[in-house]
Amino acid sequence: MTTNLIPRWIYGYALFLTVLSFGMAYVGYLQPSIAFGEASTPDAETAFYAARNLAIGVMFAVALYKKSVPMLGLLFVGRFVVELADLGATLVYNLVAMHPLAVIVTWLVVFLLPEALAIKYLFGKK
Repeated sequence: MTTNLIPRWIYGYALFLTVLSFGMAYVGYLQPSIAFGEASTPDAETAFYAARNLAIGVMFAVALYKKSVPMLGLLFVGRFVVELADLGATLVYNLVAMHPLAVIVTWLVVFLLPEALAIKYLFGKK
């Protein structure tokens, strides 16, 4: 059930976030139209987006490799804060063609709840 002190579900979710981060870094640097619309070309905005995702991906990869509970805990806190900010921006600027309630539910299920549970578990470890 665990990978050392890290439950498999947290390890698997962190691996998912690692792959997602590297994928979105690629998108930001080389294929911004996937995330930012057809008219998007690489520019400063997409480079900042890509750099953020690349950094998070590298940090998650290191934390997973080291099987570091404190590193993973802090990364989940960082991701949680970023996801809250991204959710707010997505709703305020109407960035996706979905009903706002559907956006909130999606963010809660895919990001915020798993990250909150991981934080609770990892910071509960002695």
